[in-house]
Amino acid sequence: QAIATSSPEGAVQALVWNGTLDQSKQDGATLLDRRVTLRFAHLGAVRYRVDHWRLDRDHSNIARHWQAAGSPDWPDTAGWASLREADTLDAFVQPALVTSERGEVMLEFPLPMPGASFIRLVPVA
Repeated sequence: QAIATSSPEGAVQALVWNGTLDQSKQDGATLLDRRVTLRFAHLGAVRYRVDHWRLDRDHSNIARHWQAAGSPDWPDTAGWASLREADTLDAFVQPALVTSERGEVMLEFPLPMPGASFIRLVPVA
């Protein structure tokens, strides 16, 4: 599923997620992993910088850092500091430049289940 928005400055962004209501698969299920093709249309600029952030078992997963610390009932001061430092939104790919063709940009990427990707296209001169 996905939702997209645009800004008055010409940036467009989309949030794409892959999930299931089947709680027995909360730790993932490779059969439910997907390859996503995302098409941005009716674009006003010719070139865009693509930013892509991810939340899944390997990216932006604060629970993984908590488990690596031994899953304490309540972290001590150092544990909280470590969790705060790890609490980031990880880039899935480094920013890249793309050129729209006839006002369209197509992006393809894998999306595990569970997972979410936030993609932003920012016009560049």
